[in-house]
Amino acid sequence: MKSFYHAYQCYENRAARGEFDRLPAPNTPRKTLSNFLEVQLGNFLINAGLKLKRRTAAGKSMAWSPLTGSKQ
Repeated sequence: MKSFYHAYQCYENRAARGEFDRLPAPNTPRKTLSNFLEVQLGNFLINAGLKLKRRTAAGKSMAWSPLTGSKQ
């Protein structure tokens, strides 16, 4: 209970100083290229993970390079 009380006191002190009165930073639109690259990276990581999972389930070696798609 002491920690909850201490956290509440810290919140009250910050509110008294006006730390929560600031406006949030404006959202800046992200470039479509970075969004596209994030999607491509996500797809790459998902596919690499699925290949590793399949190889593990098949009892094959985990020595696999996601860049080349072959064993090293």
